[in-house]
Amino acid sequence: MEKLRERLLKTSVEIRYALRNERGQGMVEYALILFLISIGAVVLLTAIGFDVQEVFDEVEEALGTGDADPPEATGDNDAEPGDEFATP
Repeated sequence: MEKLRERLLKTSVEIRYALRNERGQGMVEYALILFLISIGAVVLLTAIGFDVQEVFDEVEEALGTGDADPPEATGDNDAEPGDEFATP
């Protein structure tokens, strides 16, 4: 019974130390900041990405280079997943 009491006291001291110990807190804060910055960057780039694409399309049309809507591929040359070994 005495060994159980000693073990419980030792465990309670370890738990108190772990709760007071703030090692690693800075790393978690940096990770949260990095996460928020990356989410903001994705949202910002998504929002302005469409505008940039429209500008490039207008420049292409003005220069007469490129096609605004490229034709879709059709025919037997289309690769489908799993068709690598199919015979024509």
